[in-house]
Amino acid sequence: MRAERIEQILSDHGVAQSKELSLALEEILREFSKDRDLAKHVSENIARKNRMNSILRGER
Repeated sequence: MRAERIEQILSDHGVAQSKELSLALEEILREFSKDRDLAKHVSENIARKNRMNSILRGER
């Protein structure tokens, strides 16, 4: 979410210093997104390796 949109939402709710807060929230959301994607990719890699190990053991 872009800082401008966050600032607009904060201003609509009467939040003081919405410009500074919106910039901080944009950065937090960007980092959260990276963390979430990393966890998803790690989980997918583990599942893929588990499937391959099952196939190698002759299981399906």
